Amino acid sequence: MGSSERQVSVVVTPRERFSTTPRTLERLFETVPDDIPMIVVDGGAPRSVLDGIETLRKQRDFKLITSPHVVLPSEARNIGYRATDTEFVVFVDNDVIVEDGWLEAMLDGAVGHSADVVTPLICVGPPIGETIHHAGGLLKAWHHEKGIVLNETNRLMDQPFSEFDEAAAPVYAEVCEFHTVLIRRSLIDRMGGFAEGLNTREHLDFCMRCAVLGARVVFERRAVVTYLREADFSAGDLPYHLYRWSNKVTNRSIRNFETTWNVLVPKRHLRVDWIGNHRRRAIEQAYPRLKRFLGDWLFDLLVARRLEKSIVRREEKRRKNREPNRPAAFDREKADAIVRKVLDRPDPFVPDAQTRLAHGFHA
Repeated sequence: MGSSERQVSVVVTPRERFSTTPRTLERLFETVPDDIPMIVVDGGAPRSVLDGIETLRKQRDFKLITSPHVVLPSEARNIGYRATDTEFVVFVDNDVIVEDGWLEAMLDGAVGHSADVVTPLICVGPPIGETIHHAGGLLKAWHHEKGIVLNETNRLMDQPFSEFDEAAAPVYAEVCEFHTVLIRRSLIDRMGGFAEGLNTREHLDFCMRCAVLGARVVFERRAVVTYLREADFSAGDLPYHLYRWSNKVTNRSIRNFETTWNVLVPKRHLRVDWIGNHRRRAIEQAYPRLKRFLGDWLFDLLVARRLEKSIVRREEKRRKNREPNRPAAFDREKADAIVRKVLDRPDPFVPDAQTRLAHGFHA
């Protein structure tokens, strides 16, 4: 990297667990030059994880920001961002493994395309780098009997990485995910930071704000990272995981998103089919022997529900007087116009470039 390209900081934040943090940091230390500032927001990690993070200082110096309580992802990004002063900030979740050259490629994408936001090619694993999770994305909306649902389309989701199709994933994008993303500092300042009242749909909130502000979002195929979705959970992960994905926090997040953008969220699918099952998976992996001993029904009644209730009660008490950051006001008419533009539009993943342009998806 040249000196002009070193105007970047790397901020590592928790996503839904702590046990993956050391592995994420070790790989970052191997790929990020020593003179690039790195900030780690622990988010309330247990002592065992913090000790491991401190040990890693022998490999590379970084700023560690600790907290005695759970710090949700958008809160952690705001905290980490305030500790930076560079033109670009790269946010990396603590359950991501980066590949060689990832940071250089993202910076090249930002400079070469005059981008405000750069999203890499995100795989899901383990294993590392085999299955695509996100190759840039597009906003989409559709009619529901009670209003309009706003969501996204992830390009090439669940496709083999070995069969990556550049025609289906052009540089232009409307949606990024926070697993790993590079953002220009001036854009974050214009937005007024990240919306802390969201634990789900936070990336869609960010991308809608990008659209309203006319920010340029690009996909950089040469930057490859893997989100460790399939990694097992430990008991030490549960205080963070079960609070972040609790019904209480999720319901609050859904209300905030719907009110902000005047749209609907598919609540049952989100709360039951995805988040509810995701919580149960984590608890079962943390206590596999107890799960086998008690069986499904008793384990759910005596372990899962009681654990969730106690964690949520404790964390809500700790956060009782905390006011979440609310981004700056935006142009409501422009936001509504963006939703109308993506309403019921055709599937953009067509091989013909001329057809793609006709649909409004610019190469």
